[in-house]
This record gives sequence, structure tokens and C-alpha cells, in this order.
Amino acid sequence: MAPQSNKSKKIPRESNRVDLEDVLVCARGIMNRDANQPRAVAYEERNFRGFFGCSVIVAYNLWCLLERVGSLPKCGCPKQMLWALMFLKVYGKESEMSVLAGVDAKTLRKNVKTWIDEISLLEPMVIIWENRLKRDIGNDCLINVDGTDFRIPEHGREFYSHKFKKSGLRYEVGTCILTGDIVWINGPYECGLWPDINIFWNSLVSNLGTNERVEADDGYIGEAPRHVKCPKSFTNPRETLAMQQRVRNRHETVNGRFKQWGVLKQVFRHDITWHGNVFRCVAMITQLSINNGDALFECKYPDPP
Repeated sequence: MAPQSNKSKKIPRESNRVDLEDVLVCARGIMNRDANQPRAVAYEERNFRGFFGCSVIVAYNLWCLLERVGSLPKCGCPKQMLWALMFLKVYGKESEMSVLAGVDAKTLRKNVKTWIDEISLLEPMVIIWENRLKRDIGNDCLINVDGTDFRIPEHGREFYSHKFKKSGLRYEVGTCILTGDIVWINGPYECGLWPDINIFWNSLVSNLGTNERVEADDGYIGEAPRHVKCPKSFTNPRETLAMQQRVRNRHETVNGRFKQWGVLKQVFRHDITWHGNVFRCVAMITQLSINNGDALFECKYPDPP
């Protein structure tokens, strides 16, 4: 009898028996490694992030969250969830990713869409508006808000992004000033039709508490000082400019983390009506990563009048 291969003989458990090791075993198989041969922790972590965009523990927590709310796709397994994460991180050609996944392109496409759609529904449990109140010290500005654009194929003037000089979709993102948590996402909007302040008027302003304001750049000056604090507002004290700039810099770090994912860094090649679900998946995984140790740098914000 021929000797058995060492490759991928362990079959990961499904349903509620999945554990952290099962996620790692599936990941090693996708990365074309011996599934049952662990390596140094730092090596495992680095390679996992390179393929799937987040740490092993974040991927496992994502599985547990889906399981807890009953949103695991029927007959779903960790390997299929990792296909979806690989799609978001790598966003390579379908023919190439299907080889890594070990299935045909049609099977990969179907599973990726199913998992991304299910993950996107977790938004209310991960991106939590009330979390802006964490560590509140009585400031009237609790969040920093800004718009961020992502490339799509050319769709005409309505989608024209001044940042790319090409078509794009725009999202509004709010982060808690004192914790760095992502507490608000809104979109997508056509870049050419919706400046940042119009998106702010469309939804976020009505969710602010009494006398609550937001920190923002000068694109929102039309709402200063009533609802916005921005550098060029006539009421903004000069001595707070450095503090405010640090807050906005940290927000740009969040936007930068979004664009570490290939699906948001590259031109989106799929139906643009699906882009919202894709963005929400990336935003939630980014927040889960913050929750699990990938924290942003601290910002002190005494918020003087």
C-alpha cells in the first residue's frame, strides 16, 4: 500500500465545534502548506495576515460572532470564510484565487458572495454608535468624521472623485476621538453628487445628541460652529489646532487600514451595487482588529469651549 501524504489529512470540524486550530489548519491548506505542521507563532501570524488581512484570532472571533447570531451560511465551514477573507485581502484574478482555494471559479464566486453578504449584516453588532460615549469626559465633540473614496470603473460625471480624477464611491466614516473605535459608517454615495457636508446633512447630523458636535476638516465648515469644529472656523482657537490635527491624522490611519485590503485599494471589478457590503465587511474586520489589540495611537482631547 502506498504511503499516505502528510498534506491536509486533518478535517476541520464544522458547526459549533470549530476552534482556533481549525481555522489555522484551513489557512495552511489554502497557503499550500502542510495543514498539520505548525511553525513559529510570528511566522504563522505574518503569513495569515498576508493572505487573509487580519490576525488568526480576529478571523476566529468573526466565525464565533456569525455563529452566535445564527448567521453562518448553511453547511458553512471555516475554509469558506477564509476564501471570503482572501477575496477581500488579495482581490486577485478569479482563476488564480480558485486554484488557491482548490475549487472551481463558480464555487468560489458563490461562496465568497454568500459569506460577504452574511458578514455585512453584522454591522449593528460591531460598528456601534453608542460606543462614541466610551471614556466620555464631557466633551461636546465625541467623534471625528470624514469621507473616504474608493475607485470603481468609469461611470460618468455623477461618480467623479476629485481625489482620483476618476469615478469612485464615497463613504462617511466616524471614529471615536477618545478610543479610536469606528462608530459610524454611511454610504455608498456617488462622489460627484455628494460632497462630504451633504452626506453629513443626509444622516449623521440628525443622530447627534443635544449640543453635540463633531471634529472634521474644513470641508464641513458650512456647519461650523453649530455642529462642527474645524480649523478655519472663526470660533476655533489657535492653540487647539495641533490637537485637532492629531485627531484627523488618526482618522486617516483608519482610512489607510481600509486600503490595505486589495478589494478597496484596487478598482472594484464587480457590480458596484455590491460595493457597500464589501466595504462594511472590511470596516467591521478593521474594528474587530482594533478590539483585539491592533489599536490606534492615543489622542488627548480636552475639548475647550
